[in-house]
Amino acid sequence: MSYNYSESFGFALSQAAGVMKNRVHMALRGVEVTPEQTAVILRLSENRGVSPTVLAEAIAKDKPTTVRILAKLNQKGLISMQESLKDKRSYSVCLTEKGSALQASLIPIVEAVKAQALKDFEPVEIAEFNRLLKKTHRNLV
Repeated sequence: MSYNYSESFGFALSQAAGVMKNRVHMALRGVEVTPEQTAVILRLSENRGVSPTVLAEAIAKDKPTTVRILAKLNQKGLISMQESLKDKRSYSVCLTEKGSALQASLIPIVEAVKAQALKDFEPVEIAEFNRLLKKTHRNLV
């Protein structure tokens, strides 16, 4: 049995994700955040006051990586971290005013990259593509 890695699903998925991340990185030039920090900011705009553990799961990063990203965002004044009311060993993370303003400017940037990536797709194909990616993710977690 022969195996052609360059024709495999995993390679295609990894290649597409890598190019997408590079395009987002290039689009973010001149903005003070990385693609990973952008993901945190956009997630925080959806869920205020979440713990680093919940946030790590939401951005598909491990907790130590997420904590490092949060430390950088905190240094930049884009987030605030307050002791959790529910668990004194944890804290909740929120966007600051500066972070919220930046978040609003990030949306058109990431939407433009997404539009470029999906320019030849019909709306029904985009919906199916999203469904299949989510199903793949569920199968692996």
